[in-house]
Amino acid sequence: SEAERREGIVLELTREKEGLRRQRDSRAAELELIQEKDQQIAMALKEGEKLSIRLMEVEGKNRQLKKELGGRAGALSGIKSSLATTREALDALTARAKALEISERSSVEARDAAERRLRELTVNSRSKLEA
Repeated sequence: SEAERREGIVLELTREKEGLRRQRDSRAAELELIQEKDQQIAMALKEGEKLSIRLMEVEGKNRQLKKELGGRAGALSGIKSSLATTREALDALTARAKALEISERSSVEARDAAERRLRELTVNSRSKLEA
């Protein structure tokens, strides 16, 4: 009858309404999830931007340090070269000093021998004069 038919329509419309409400609630939850994901993406992008800036700063510092290291390596090379030259000069002076020391000893020995010979000759000449 008409009442049953209307009751069936009302029941069907009620079910349809509940289905639409569930869809709406589901879409609202999805929308909320999408908004959360958008916020997470925005935060990740912001953090990535900060990290990118920090990376550029670190790379710049690395380039600067490499440049300084290259300059110091050149200076170190110059110092090593200077040290080698100084060592060579020191070795030459040490050898010259040893040679002069030997020469001085020889001269002292020769002088001492000459003085002894002179005394001997002096003693011999006095002895001959007194005789």
